[in-house]
Amino acid sequence: MFGSGFRDRLIDKIRLDGVNVSSRLTHGIFFNKNFINILTQEKQHKFHFIYRTTNIVNNKYYIGMHSTNNLRDDYIGSGKRLKRSISKYGRENFKFEILEWFTDRESLKKRERYLVNEDILGDKLCMNMVVGGSGGGEYLKKMWENPETRCRVLRGMSEFQKKRQQDPIYREKRANKFKITWRSNQHADRRGANSSFYGKSHSLEAKTKIGIANSIKQRGESNSQYNTCWVYRGDENKKIKRNEFLYYKSNGWILGRIMQVSARGNVSQLQISLELFC
Repeated sequence: MFGSGFRDRLIDKIRLDGVNVSSRLTHGIFFNKNFINILTQEKQHKFHFIYRTTNIVNNKYYIGMHSTNNLRDDYIGSGKRLKRSISKYGRENFKFEILEWFTDRESLKKRERYLVNEDILGDKLCMNMVVGGSGGGEYLKKMWENPETRCRVLRGMSEFQKKRQQDPIYREKRANKFKITWRSNQHADRRGANSSFYGKSHSLEAKTKIGIANSIKQRGESNSQYNTCWVYRGDENKKIKRNEFLYYKSNGWILGRIMQVSARGNVSQLQISLELFC
């Protein structure tokens, strides 16, 4: 997989060109032929320069190249080690210097290739990890042309996502973030008639595929409801593990739950009791 610094450098490059980047890029969803083409398109920027970003706490430095139309874009580099260093020491502890100016991107690349060489990579204070001059998009294009490498990267991304989805802390954070975003009406323009799926429905073939996939994924312990049951006390419902039922029963809880049932607009309470469970 790509390091976070390299990935961020690619994202910075696209944003620099005015392209909106989805957060899904960080999961590798858009690493396809069209994406590679976007990355490798050379825009005509006004300013091209070599810069050095130095950590004033430990004197470690990063040398890079940058092309932009805005000299106040707050860019100070995006190498992996540099990003980690900024996260640890704070952006205020870094000094950004423009070392040399160039009139075009090609000259800029040649100069970075000359400056960021194997010798400087051996310097313990240098935070660069690879020889300069290649540019993120070109490196990615060459890598992507290799079918074996491409499959390995995609397989690694897939496994990474599977492991993350199995982490209960990660799932809870994602769920809470989604709830906050949804309740804040941030996506109000995508709901109802504004939804891209409004008025549409899945074909029978698609429904069958979804059903088969879910029946496999949600089987046994993979099902979120596996080995759980509902209990209620008064008007309160609670979902618990089945092996906790005796404890709750001893504290006045009853197996089942109180549900709101709507019949022709009239709401009544339906009490479900399953005392035979134990």
